[in-house]
Amino acid sequence: DHALKMLTSSINGTALVSKADINQIATLQTEQRTLHLASIKLDDYKKDITVSNQEISDYYNKHQNSFKQVASVDVDYVVLSPVQVVTNAPVTDAELQQAYKAFVEKQQKDAKRDVKHILITTDARSDAEAQKLANDVYAKISAGTLSFADAAQQYSDDTSSKNEGGLLAAYQPGVFSAEFDQAVNSLGNGQISKPVKTQYGYHIIEVSTVAATVPSFESEKARLTAEVQKSKAANAYSDAVNRLNEMVVSSDDLTAITQEVKATHVESVKGVTLATGHPVLSDSNVKTRIFNDDVKNGDRNASSNIQLANGDTVWVKVRDYHAAGIKPLAQATADVKAKLIEDKAYQAAKAKIAKSLDAFKTQPAAQVVAASAIHFEDAGTFTRSQGLKREIERAAFSVATPKDGFWSVTTAKLPDELVVVGVSNVNSTTANALTPEQLNELSKLYQQFRGQQELDDYTQYLKSKAKIK
Repeated sequence: DHALKMLTSSINGTALVSKADINQIATLQTEQRTLHLASIKLDDYKKDITVSNQEISDYYNKHQNSFKQVASVDVDYVVLSPVQVVTNAPVTDAELQQAYKAFVEKQQKDAKRDVKHILITTDARSDAEAQKLANDVYAKISAGTLSFADAAQQYSDDTSSKNEGGLLAAYQPGVFSAEFDQAVNSLGNGQISKPVKTQYGYHIIEVSTVAATVPSFESEKARLTAEVQKSKAANAYSDAVNRLNEMVVSSDDLTAITQEVKATHVESVKGVTLATGHPVLSDSNVKTRIFNDDVKNGDRNASSNIQLANGDTVWVKVRDYHAAGIKPLAQATADVKAKLIEDKAYQAAKAKIAKSLDAFKTQPAAQVVAASAIHFEDAGTFTRSQGLKREIERAAFSVATPKDGFWSVTTAKLPDELVVVGVSNVNSTTANALTPEQLNELSKLYQQFRGQQELDDYTQYLKSKAKIK
């Protein structure tokens, strides 16, 4: 991984850029063009246009790659929220007392436990010697001739705890071994273990529990009431989900939910893909259900309940699955027909204004605009990537710089619209206004792009030469 990072960073960080490249990019990015736009709606041109089945078939066969589709599904679903089926149930005194009892037991169980140990290591002695010493120390403590703290001070090899009476200030399960933890868990308050062997040596362990301060019932009543209500609501919701789930699965019908819970309704969505953004169907658990192998192989049954991240529950039913690949002609016919009609309308509109467009090449713009039926609006002055629609931007910045008094004119195709784009002025001197800092940032950015391009090229080269087993 380190080698790969060094390789990629060396290529990305050493791409060469020239001053001429940077100046050209700065000019392209800062160049300003004054635009005049005219919109010609295509609806009127579409009225008399017809498309034959042969034209549709020919276009489809020629452009099949345009009709590639990822796997998608048509889905019905029903969402159930807790608020639709659960109401706040009253909390009884008995339930509160039971909740408080459980709270007290947990407080006592979770009470802080001080763990102390005396460690006899085998660093400077044999295992047998260490074991004998540990047993001797344990016997002295058990007989009462030596306190645990004094024994820790005198015999423990753990320098961090021996002066603290053997106290392990930051004890956590798993620090020493499973045997150590097992001994800790088996000891009651104030009890001392026989020597326990771990990889560190022999331990004599003492556990003492610090008495927990348990809040009174009255001080916890409001919180416990809210917890009990929340628990009862969760249980009621779970019961409702289970009951509805049985109905859906047995009937294979999502309307079983809507009949029981009037606030719910069946929603339908077509063409859902793995990349589709949807408040319900984008949930990972839902995607797993609607794109699994069973669905691909023909399963169209209603799902069992699926828990959503927000706490709601959803049931889904796939009505149709569309495999990835080329969309069949039958499914693509409507799109192809609309595309051909759009193209023919565009060409018809363009032909109608062809003479006016040609006139801009030889006559001053004011003269052509006055004689033409094309109505232009002054759009303003723009640079690249300044909010123009992509098609208009490409058209506007593709034409040559016009002579004084003339316009460079072209067209752009938008949905249901032909846009005539006129450029009356081009200002290429704005790049000179860039500060050295801005030019330096532009140089770094361009170097990154060039480096990434070279890395991609090198990667493709490696792939072409690699032999994968």
